[in-house]
Amino acid sequence: MFRGVIVVSFDYRLGPIVEAMFPEGVIPRDAVWNFALDIWMSIFSREVTEDSNQKVYGDLGRLAIISFCENSENYALIALFDDGDGGAVWQLKDALKEVMSRAVEALKKGSRSIDVARSVYDDINGLIAGPRKFPVEVYERFREIYDALGKVLSVLNEVKDDEVKGKLLSTVSELTDKISDLALNLALTWGDRDIISAILRRAEGKS
Repeated sequence: MFRGVIVVSFDYRLGPIVEAMFPEGVIPRDAVWNFALDIWMSIFSREVTEDSNQKVYGDLGRLAIISFCENSENYALIALFDDGDGGAVWQLKDALKEVMSRAVEALKKGSRSIDVARSVYDDINGLIAGPRKFPVEVYERFREIYDALGKVLSVLNEVKDDEVKGKLLSTVSELTDKISDLALNLALTWGDRDIISAILRRAEGKS
């Protein structure tokens, strides 16, 4: 059973800092600091990597799925399952990786840790609930939006003023990213992996 999400940052002066836990109590408070420290020791020692990202904490009865980034700010995102859920996690591994990778990118861009934790919690629960039929009319509306944006880009190519053209292209690009994020989040909530792939291809301008 999926239990919850924890976001941990690492400060070289202070050590691990638990920035968010959702729901509260997924790890007992008196065990949180040692758990967070072990997560980062496992990352720094390369016991945990992006390709080998599971670790069992038998004393807590938890299986941790870990995604992380190491740059100017170090973040670890941990999804916690019951320690006997390895088989179920394996079946969802690709979808889980996609959810968590996007969440780590959101952390790197400055999103609030608690917002990211809640979002990942909802997305994973959506995956566990199983695939459902994504409303075709919703996907069609998104396709029409992408087609319209494509026409806007074609018109922008005719703009002669480079400064104006650059500003307009930047605005359209930002809008496209937001629409793609909305579409993908909807698909993740529904747990429809085929639609997720289709939306990503559409967002990248592929047919």
